[in-house]
Amino acid sequence: MSQTPPEIPEAQALRRAGLLPPRTGGYLDSSEAEIQRVVDFFEAAADFWECAPWEVLSCEEILHVEGLGPAPLLLSVCGGEEDEVPGLLVRPLESGPALPEAGQVAFHFVPTEALGEALPAEIRTHGFRLAHPEAVPVAFREGCAGLASPADLSSLVRCMHVILAFLKAGLDEQESVERQALSLPGRGRVLVTWKEAPDAARDPPGGREAEDLPDPA
Repeated sequence: MSQTPPEIPEAQALRRAGLLPPRTGGYLDSSEAEIQRVVDFFEAAADFWECAPWEVLSCEEILHVEGLGPAPLLLSVCGGEEDEVPGLLVRPLESGPALPEAGQVAFHFVPTEALGEALPAEIRTHGFRLAHPEAVPVAFREGCAGLASPADLSSLVRCMHVILAFLKAGLDEQESVERQALSLPGRGRVLVTWKEAPDAARDPPGGREAEDLPDPA
């Protein structure tokens, strides 16, 4: 009988830090899995990695977004600090009967060697896009055992599009933004409210130019 190889220390540390779900597996393991949603997620995540929004946004700078669901969503980018793993955190502003699955959804970029065999094999088999071998997007919902559902993957794609559109418009250069309209591909528009964190680490003048950022498409 074959035995599951023990996890490497890096994977164990990521799980203890809440950056990996208890069971990783693959995105297509679920009977509800839809390959196009997985493809779209990997495409958006690769653009997100190449954009590196954590270079200009700190985890304390929360984007309040209206128009992506029944309640506003709060988006937070991580990775700006030296010991932070890059990624995106998404949670509803409020929960209740209208949001039965309310809770934090996140993804983090994880090195391939920390993932076991299932997900890297799935990526190779289907040719999912990676911006870097050490940047595998691992998405999951807080409190769930495995990887994110198809619906959560689509939600994360739209949230990444919001971040890219926000930076493309140069809104991070302002001290605050109040219900600014942003157009998203195939999703109409959303309203974004944001305030710069007072101690946020930010690019110096002449750093990343808006025209250098990928379009959220």
